[in-house]
Amino acid sequence: MQIKITEAVETVNENSMIDKNMMLNKLLLRGLRWARLERQRDESKLEDRRNQFAFDILQQVKNEVQETLLLHAPTTWPDERLDLIEQQVMDRTRLTLDTLNIDEIQSADAFQFVMTKAVAKTKHLIRVGGVRV
Repeated sequence: MQIKITEAVETVNENSMIDKNMMLNKLLLRGLRWARLERQRDESKLEDRRNQFAFDILQQVKNEVQETLLLHAPTTWPDERLDLIEQQVMDRTRLTLDTLNIDEIQSADAFQFVMTKAVAKTKHLIRVGGVRV
């Protein structure tokens, strides 16, 4: 009889340890899931900030390109020709911005680089007579 009680107590202790380990594993998995969700939220926030910076830069570049076209393009050119130049410069600017991460896109150097490159490309296209279709 004593042996059966001891075996029963050992079985209960083993089951108790298994239950504790299972609970710890469940808690650990929940913690890992929560950490992954938090990291995803943080990455999403960073991506939103990066996109907002890119949008702001694109707006400023667009204004500068339009001003450059007004100042340097022949007044006899049709609007469609000017629109094609603007479109090409903006497409290239978007491609350039897509290569930059959040830290790079926030820097003043990146902004200056993108702006200078866009204006130079606009002037170049004006000199060569516009965009070839």
